[in-house]
Amino acid sequence: MARYGYLLPSTSGFGVIVETLRAPLRAAQVALHPDQLWTAGLFLSVAAALAVRRPLSLIWLTPGIGLALLSNHEPQRRLELHYAVELVPAAVILSLLGAQALRQTVPGPLLGLGLAGPPVLAMLALNPLGAGHNERPTAQHTEALQSALALIPAGEDVSVSAQSGLLPRLSQRRQAHEFPGYALKADWVVVDRYGFRSSQSLAAGFDDRLEEVRHTAELVFSADGVEVFRRID
Repeated sequence: MARYGYLLPSTSGFGVIVETLRAPLRAAQVALHPDQLWTAGLFLSVAAALAVRRPLSLIWLTPGIGLALLSNHEPQRRLELHYAVELVPAAVILSLLGAQALRQTVPGPLLGLGLAGPPVLAMLALNPLGAGHNERPTAQHTEALQSALALIPAGEDVSVSAQSGLLPRLSQRRQAHEFPGYALKADWVVVDRYGFRSSQSLAAGFDDRLEEVRHTAELVFSADGVEVFRRID
C-alpha cells in the first residue's frame, strides 16, 4: 500500500469508481516519465538485447518492469540494489530465444559477442562494486578498502552498518544493514567517501547520520576516504 496506494487513494463509496477510472492515466503519467523510460530502456538494452529478434516476446518483461516503474520506492523504481534481479531470469531466457533465432544467419563468434557483450558492459557500468561507481579506482584506494573490511569481525553476533557498495562484502552476518540504517546501534560502521551510495541511503540522511557516528563512535581506521568506526558503549 505504501508503494502503490497512490494509484487508488480512495477506498470507499463513489470515490472508488472515480479513482479506478483515473488510475490508468495516473499510472501512465508515472511510467512514461523520462526517468522511468530511461530505466526501462537501459534494462532492455543490456539484459535482453537479442530479444529484439522476437520483439513481441518482450511483453513477458512488462509485469516486472511495470511493478518497478510504478513503485513509490526510489531504489525499486530505478532498479537499484536487488530489484533488477527479479527481472534477470526472464531477460536471460528471452536472450537465449533470440540467440536461437539468430544462429542460422549470424556467424558463431559474432553471435557470442552479441549475447555476452551487453551483459558484460552492463556489469562494468552498473555494478555498484565496480569502477563505474567508484570515483577513485586506484590501487591505493583498493588497499584501503581491503584493510578496512578486514578489521570487521565475521561473527554472527556482530552487527554492522555499511555503505551501499560495501554492504555485499559484509553481508555474511545476522545483523548487516545499509548505512545509515542501524548506524547508531551497530557495533561497526564502514563508509567510503568515493564509493557508491544508493538513492535509498541518501534519502535516509546519509551525511547527517555520518556526522552523528563521528561524534558517538570510535574511529579505528581512516585512509584515502575510507573510515571504520567501532561502537564503544
